[in-house]
Amino acid sequence: MNTNNKLEELLLERGLLKAQQLEYVQRRAAEQQKNIDEVITEEHLVYPEPLAQLKAEAVGMPYVDLQAVQVDPAAMQGVTGKAAATYKFIAFSQTDGKLQVALANPEDWQVLEAVRFVARKKGLGLEIYCASAENIEWALKPSVKVKVDQALRDFGQ
Repeated sequence: MNTNNKLEELLLERGLLKAQQLEYVQRRAAEQQKNIDEVITEEHLVYPEPLAQLKAEAVGMPYVDLQAVQVDPAAMQGVTGKAAATYKFIAFSQTDGKLQVALANPEDWQVLEAVRFVARKKGLGLEIYCASAENIEWALKPSVKVKVDQALRDFGQ
């Protein structure tokens, strides 16, 4: 079973889409030569995080909520923000000799090659996670992260 079929099955099983909605999404995806998750996102049929969780399950990789983890800026050293935004990925941690990277589209071979290159360049192994494009964009904005982190520190005091 390919990933799109698995994702479709999960969307129906979990009740996130009805059969009629899925048929519409499939038609639009075929007409526009897009993945079904792109159409679902454009049409705002499923919230980004549940969709990313199901996509992770469909491809058999772990999901990460980047708003719930501490993003380590050192993990992105040597990676331009432009490259990360273009390919929709973020290196969010370096632990135990592994670079942990979140991808919005884990099936895009160009993205996979890019993150493999980054990990090799750093001399690290690679641990790949799935995340929503929205969460990746959020995590790539340092000004937002700094303000949120500061607000949390202020609230804690």
